[in-house]
Amino acid sequence: NAARTSVRVPKMKPEQTLSLDVHLLVGGTIDGRVTRADGSVPKDGTLACLMAAYHSPPEHCYRNVLKPENSDYCFWVRIESDGSYRLEHIPPGKYHLFALSDDKPHNIIKDLNIKDGASVKKDLKLSP
Repeated sequence: NAARTSVRVPKMKPEQTLSLDVHLLVGGTIDGRVTRADGSVPKDGTLACLMAAYHSPPEHCYRNVLKPENSDYCFWVRIESDGSYRLEHIPPGKYHLFALSDDKPHNIIKDLNIKDGASVKKDLKLSP
């Protein structure tokens, strides 16, 4: 996901110059492992999902995570065969992290703070 920002530049004379300071964010990383309560790895199709905390809680809008029009505030990946996941280049901010399996959110971690350049490790367990 790339951030897009537009800047309106005032009309200038040819001899004028414009100077802009640009700070590019690296974003944060979240990784971990998704397992069932008994420690086994869930079936194919289980997702690790991250949703911006300013949006509705995941209990109410988890189906919106996968819609392309929500890609500015929702991030998701399919878990690997060993249950591991990795979400990268997450803009700094507060998020809700959860696993999505069988059309239900599991193990919701609310208000997870992501800082630029930081890595966070969070394991998720599916509820029975």
